[in-house]
Formats: sequence, C-alpha cells, structure tokens
Amino acid sequence: MNTLRLLMFPFLFLLIVSCRKEIEPPTISLSSTLIDLGTITSTSASSLTLSQVGDGTISYTISSNKSWLVLSKSGNTINKSDLVNLGVVTINSDLVEGENVATLTITPTINGSPSTPIQVVVKGNFKQTTIATQTQFVDFGTISKSMTKYLKFNKVGIENLTYDVSSDNAWLTLDRTSGSLVSTDSLKLTVDVKKLIEGNYTANITLTPKVNGNPMKAIVIPVKVTYDGALSGDISGHLLSKNEIWSDVINLSGTIVIPKGYTLTIKPGTAINVTNSDVSIQVYGKLVMNGDANNIIVIKSANMNPTYYDWGGIEYGGGDIDISYAYIKDAVTCLDFYYLDWTTTPTQAVSLHHILFDNCQYGLYGVSSSFASKFYNLTFRNIYWASAYILKISNLTFSNVEFNTPNSHDIRVGNGNNNITIENSNFVSKNYTDAYHLFIYSDLSNCKINLNKCYFQTTSPISLGFGVNGNTVTNTTSQTSTISDIGCGFTHKYPNTVRMRPILTNTIELQRKERKASTRGTKFKAL
Repeated sequence: MNTLRLLMFPFLFLLIVSCRKEIEPPTISLSSTLIDLGTITSTSASSLTLSQVGDGTISYTISSNKSWLVLSKSGNTINKSDLVNLGVVTINSDLVEGENVATLTITPTINGSPSTPIQVVVKGNFKQTTIATQTQFVDFGTISKSMTKYLKFNKVGIENLTYDVSSDNAWLTLDRTSGSLVSTDSLKLTVDVKKLIEGNYTANITLTPKVNGNPMKAIVIPVKVTYDGALSGDISGHLLSKNEIWSDVINLSGTIVIPKGYTLTIKPGTAINVTNSDVSIQVYGKLVMNGDANNIIVIKSANMNPTYYDWGGIEYGGGDIDISYAYIKDAVTCLDFYYLDWTTTPTQAVSLHHILFDNCQYGLYGVSSSFASKFYNLTFRNIYWASAYILKISNLTFSNVEFNTPNSHDIRVGNGNNNITIENSNFVSKNYTDAYHLFIYSDLSNCKINLNKCYFQTTSPISLGFGVNGNTVTNTTSQTSTISDIGCGFTHKYPNTVRMRPILTNTIELQRKERKASTRGTKFKAL
C-alpha cells in the first residue's frame, strides 16, 4: 500500500502543476505608452488600443487629467482588444502656450479583481489662435478736423478665425463691426470732430476673436485724441450750427449769430479784425470771451484809420455773456443790451470785468434787466455819446471803473425807477459844458444813483436832471485824489492814439438822435 502511494506522488505533482498553468490570469497590453500629437489644434486626434493577452475577463476605466484631452469612452470590457479615440478641445480649456502634457490613467479589473493602474503620456505643442495688433494704442495727437487712421492686426494660429469689433464712443467710428481673418487685416478708425468740443478724449476699441465660432478673450485698444476746434483766419457771417472756438487772428467779414443752446468761445490772445461795417455779434446763446492779463482779446476795426462806427458791436439777446480781459473798440456800441426782450425775465448771466471800451459811440448801451448785476474793472476811453446808457434795471453796480471820457457823458439814464451804485471809481474832467458825469432826461423819475469812494477830477457839477422827480444822487466818502489800481489794468499796452470828434453841443439835437437810434433794436428777434 505504501509502495503504491509512493508510485502515484509524481503523477499528482504533475497534475497540480498542469492545473495551475491553465488558470493563469490574462494580462493587458497597450499600443503605446507615449502619444505625440505634434501641433495641437481643434482637429488633433489619435487613438489608443488596449489588448488582452490570455484567457479571462478584463474590464477597465480610463480618464485624462487634462480638460483639453477628451476620450471617446470612460471604460469598457476589452474582449481581446478595445479602441479608445483621443480628441482635443481648444476652447475654454487648460491648454497653455507651448508644450502640454496630459496623463491617461487606465485602471484594469482582471477576473473581477482590481489591478495596478497603467499610465499613458499624451503630449503636444499648442499656439492659441487669436488676433495680434501691431500697436497697443492709437494716438491721433492734436487735430482740428476729422481724421482717419488704420489699426493693423494679424492672425496668430491656424484655426478658423473671425472677429467682432466695436467702439465705446460715438465720435470714434469704425468701417465695420465684424470680419474674417485669414492672415492680416486693417480697421479704419475715424474721429468725427462734429461730435466733439475742444479738449482731450479717450475711447476704447474692443476686438473679440472667435475661434471656430467660439468667442475668445477680448482685446481692448485705447484711442486718444486732442481736439483743437478753434477757427482762425477768414470767417464770414453765419448762424452757429454747433459750438465754435476762435483763436489766433480772425478776419471777420459778416454778422455772427449765436442761437440758444450754442456757445462761441474766443480763446485768450485772439485778435479779431472786423472788415465790414455791417458786422455784429448777436448773442442769444452763450459768448465766452475770456482773456488773461498776458493774453488780451482784441476786437476792433481792420481800418488803418478807424472811426467810432466801423462795426456794430456785440448785441445781447438774453443769453449768457462772459467777457474779461478784452479790448473792444471802433464800434457803434461795444456791448448793446437793447436787443434783450424786456417782456421776459432772463435767467442767464452777464459777467463783465477787466475790459477796455475804446473809440465808440457807446461803451454799454441799453443796460436793462430785472436781475442784479455788477460790472467791475472797466475802462471807458474815447466814448462819443455815453460810457454807459442805462435803460431799465433794478440794481446795477459799477466798481473799480475808469471813466476816461472827457468828451461825453459817463452815465446816461434813459428810464426811471433805477437803482445804480458806482463805487471806487475815477471820473476825469469834461471838455464841454453839456457833457456830464451823470445825466438823466428831465421827464424821468425815481432814479437813484449812489456814489461811494469815487474821485472826480473837476469841481464843476457832476450831474444833470437830478434833484427833481425823485431822481437823486448820493455821494458818500468822496475821494480827494486819483484811485490807483482800478480799471481794466492794461491800458498801457494799448496807448491812446484816437483823436475824437467833440460831442454835439446841441443837447436837444443829441437827445433826438439818441432816441431815434434806440429804435434800431426792434428789428431783431431772439432765436
């Protein structure tokens, strides 16, 4: 019996070994463990074949650690072999410029038991398709008229590329809003100065690339421009249709009308030569005429030997007037308020200071409104009829004024019920007995003039027509010597070279001419 067992042992050993070889688990093999995609694009593709070696059952899961690398399946049972397709997503992915590496992790399950994961490396080089501009900003510099520039750009990458483009300001227009880019292109940019007033401006152009129809990160290109809209040279008469700016030397040959809602700005240092006697500047909108101590604005006749009626003057129709550091001469009336519609209370402002009125019939004519005003640092020189002719005003103050008008009245009042204050001012002596510092028509009443800290060069009567009908002149703290540092402050720059005609000696004739002249305002109507 023991002998039999010993004889059977080798046979059993061989049988056990043979059985073990029959149940050896299957293995998994891969077509590659390194896949090189080369240049990564939206059409890049590859595949991975998983094969089973040996009998048994192998299933697996497969995943990518990068969002740009997508797989046709997430797992399967191999059943001898299985194919996994690899694709690329270039939009909104984690691709970076240059080399990109993704790792595929394959986790097999062999005969129901998890096995050691296997990794496959997938690599490639990526260049994002987009738009490259040849400049980071566009600078038009300083312009005085509409101008065009071109923004050049080119395609980077190999994908299909289109774009949308827009401007965020109406003054910057583009020749298109979209396009398709194959290699290079250019965009026409135009600055429309009709939509600008003088100043510095910035705008942004936004280029949005679309790769295969998918919007990418927008590219913003700043645009800068400085608009110098000032007109100079020859200007003919016209009605403003937009805001205007004048500068340098102007040769004005016709009447300028500033309608409501529009502004004429005259820059410091501008010299306006009026070449036609019919010229006036009519203000129903806004006139800004501000020089400075070093840049006086001059508006005068272009005649070599000017008279005191070579042009009409500035006519106020109820708009805004802001004048300072200006020299106005050779006009019938430097600043005429008669064209104001007295039936309407104006809400606009009148600001006058540091002005030299010279060689004209009137400096200020028909001053009239129902709001209080203060005019200061004025100089009246070589005035023919009156420095200031007051018609109808509730309160008016003249301060720091030089009435350097020996041949004419300084203040002439054409309406009653006025309240006028003159302070800190100088009055020179008159050359004629019928020229007065203060004059009122005898048939008017209730005009009050208050003098305070004023110097009169003469001891003769300073007024006519006062002391009756409630017309009064009150002189407080009269000065005994010339007051310094008043007036416009720049008469030394413009010496007195005009020889004036004497005023009319017949006061009745003068009044008749003056009242006839005052009717001229009825032909104008505010726009």
